[in-house]
Amino acid sequence: SPKRVVVLDSTLLEAIGALGVEPGVIAGVVKEGSQKLVPQYAGENSTAVKDVAGAEWGTVDLEAIDALKPDLIITGWRFGAAQLTGITDLKVPLIELTNGNHTEQSLRETTTTLGQIFDKKDAAASLITAFEESVQKAKGALAQGNGIVVLSSGGSLFGSGAGKDSRHRIYYDTFGMTINPTLEQAVAQGEQHGAELTSEAILAANPDWIIVIDRDASYGVDGEFTPARQVLNNELINQTSAAQKGQIVYIDPVEGYLGEGIVTYTHAAQLIAAGLVSVDGRPVVKAATR
Repeated sequence: SPKRVVVLDSTLLEAIGALGVEPGVIAGVVKEGSQKLVPQYAGENSTAVKDVAGAEWGTVDLEAIDALKPDLIITGWRFGAAQLTGITDLKVPLIELTNGNHTEQSLRETTTTLGQIFDKKDAAASLITAFEESVQKAKGALAQGNGIVVLSSGGSLFGSGAGKDSRHRIYYDTFGMTINPTLEQAVAQGEQHGAELTSEAILAANPDWIIVIDRDASYGVDGEFTPARQVLNNELINQTSAAQKGQIVYIDPVEGYLGEGIVTYTHAAQLIAAGLVSVDGRPVVKAATR
C-alpha cells in the first residue's frame, strides 16, 4: 500500500484508474498518453513527468521524479526501466510491468500485481472476470469468417499482423480472429504501425471483419486530420463483406491507441460481440451487454 507512486506507462494507468486508486496516491505520471486517458491522475493532484526535450523517445526528467519523493516507481512498455538511464540511482523501489504486445496471460498477471500493490485485489479480480467473459463472447462472434486490424493515420490505413511482435496481436491470438489470408503476407513485414494498405487491396481480400484504431483521433493532432470513419467510408470499402455485414468495428481511439490494457480490450471485446453503437463518433457498448 504505497502512499506516493510515480507511474511511467499509460497502459498501467488505465488499469490503475479502473481499480479505483485514489488520485492522491499517484504522485506523478508520464505526460505521454495520460492526460486524455486518465485525466484524474494528470491534473492538479499529480505532477506530469515530462519527456526531456530533444532526448531519445522514452527519456523522462529524473530530477522531476526525484522531487516528487515517491516511495515506489512503476515502469512499463513505453517507458521501461532499460530506457531510463539513471533511474535506479534514485534509490526508490521500482517495479517493471507489462509490455506492448499483450497476451491474455500478461493482462491477467499485470492486473493481479497492481491489485496487490494498491490493496485492490477484489477489484482486480472483477476486472479480470469481466475481461475473460467479454473475450469469450467476442470469440463466438469472430468464429465466422476472417478479418484484419487496421490503424488509421494521416489519411492512410495500416494493417497489423498476427505475429508475436505485432502490436495488436491480441485481437488474433486471444480474441480468436483469423487473419485474412490474402492480407497476412502484406502486413507481416510492417513496422510498428503495420504495413500500409489501400482500399483496393482490402476489397480484393474482402475480409469479414475490420477492426479499426484511429491513431490521429487518439492524440487530437494539431490542425485538421481525416477521421478513420471518413477514410473507410468509400465505395471500395463499402463493398467488402465486413461493411455489408456491419462488421467494421471502431475501437475507442483514446483507449485503442493510448490505453491498450485490460480495460481497452474488455471494451473492444464487448463491441465486437454486441455490435457497434456510435455516440458523437465514439463507440460505446449497447446497454444490454454491459
